Amino acid sequence: MNKLCVVVINYKTPYMTIRCADSLLSGLAGILSKIIIVDNNSGDESIEVMSSWIKRNGVNDVVNIISSSINGGFSYGCNLGASSCDSEYLLFINSDALVEKNSIKIMLSIIERGRRIGILAPEVHSQYGEIEKSRFYNKTPLNEFLKAAGTGVITKVFNTLGVHEVAQYIDDINTPPEWVSFVCVLLSRKMYAQVGDLDEGYFMYSEDNDYCRRMVTNGWKLAITNKAKVVHFNKGLSNAKGKRLPAFYYASRARYFRKHYGCLGLLVANCLFMLGMFIRYLRYLIGKGIPYKHKLSVFDIWRNFLYPLRCREIKRD
Repeated sequence: MNKLCVVVINYKTPYMTIRCADSLLSGLAGILSKIIIVDNNSGDESIEVMSSWIKRNGVNDVVNIISSSINGGFSYGCNLGASSCDSEYLLFINSDALVEKNSIKIMLSIIERGRRIGILAPEVHSQYGEIEKSRFYNKTPLNEFLKAAGTGVITKVFNTLGVHEVAQYIDDINTPPEWVSFVCVLLSRKMYAQVGDLDEGYFMYSEDNDYCRRMVTNGWKLAITNKAKVVHFNKGLSNAKGKRLPAFYYASRARYFRKHYGCLGLLVANCLFMLGMFIRYLRYLIGKGIPYKHKLSVFDIWRNFLYPLRCREIKRD
């Protein structure tokens, strides 16, 4: 059995995926491992480009490509890759991330020594060297209000009541995260077998928060270490300021709130978001605030509201 199985999802980014896989190879030296690249039905030259790189570098004994017949999303691709390889541990990593040397060995050492650690995440840096926010409080209807309102005063008042914005402060290392970004995560196979696959009902986004909640509910621990680092080039849609987010983003949001807070919880989350947006707009009119970063959000949060668990039917363009 392999010590580690690494799963990388490719969707029309073969050269980025190759760069990611190349950074992994140096960090896996001396570890019995496999790198599984799952191509989510890219429909372009991805398979040919990546296969050529594997053959040219003579790494076909370590790197394998799985060609999916559908673009089932992030969770689907991770589950497909994980099921194709026997290993003690799993590493899920974005194709737009690079692993720093020795980080994988450090993470394996930590998770092996830690009692009941189910998921271990490294410190995430941007391509410019800044530490990215990758540790979070669980998404709740109340912090939807804080996100929309965007006022420091209201946020501070809510903090005293135990309600926080989703992202934790980068330097707040003493507060355990409730979930971590799946830019790069090391998972115990024993945990994965007990908790089950990632929820494939999410096409993309919120599946990481969902899975961490399920894991903790099953008695496993979540950990993060600053001794291991990855560089994230972060092409994520959620950072596309001033643009309208695609339907699957809101479908995942609806699924998450319906699954963890029920129908009423989803309704409350949407109403609180709209109240927060109203406050933001009033502040903007008097010159005290800025517009929300994504267009038409007050309308889009209602998309999929009547059928919040049908996320997989909303596909990426």
